[in-house]
Amino acid sequence: MAPLESSLLARDQVQEGPREPALADAAQAAEKPPEASPGLPRCRILIVDDEAEVAGLLAEMLEAGGHRPDVVTDGMAALQRLAERPYDVVLSDLRMPNLDGPALHREVERRYPHLKGRFAFITGDALGDETRTFLEGVAVPHLGKPFSADEVLRVLRQVLVQSGQMGSDRRSTVVR
Repeated sequence: MAPLESSLLARDQVQEGPREPALADAAQAAEKPPEASPGLPRCRILIVDDEAEVAGLLAEMLEAGGHRPDVVTDGMAALQRLAERPYDVVLSDLRMPNLDGPALHREVERRYPHLKGRFAFITGDALGDETRTFLEGVAVPHLGKPFSADEVLRVLRQVLVQSGQMGSDRRSTVVR
């Protein structure tokens, strides 16, 4: 079973109410988010994904690590949100209606060049030729669907280091 599916399944199987201690511990472990972003600065993250369940799960994982995620469903909404407030990282799906990930990246590069290196892409595409060519061309981290919390943190760390917001020695360069 894929990590995303197993984490959703484990969360959905948790029962409410009084339980035996061993069952309560197992249920609590299933509900407990993974290690909360050790060594990462707290970030404001824009999640751009037209799949509500994926975006919601990603937001939950990031919130559990102390981050502040905002979710929008397409590239046009992302541009509007970027005009309203600053973000440390943008996690964008590649394939979306209206304005897809590559078009969003190009537009952000034009309007907000300082954000160009703060992108990571999320893709359910099995890295077909077009997707692989795009990702190699922009040289930003990517996250395949389904993903685990550890993979999300790895990509977040990679974006922060590559964008200069965090030193490779894990010290934050983000001033808050």
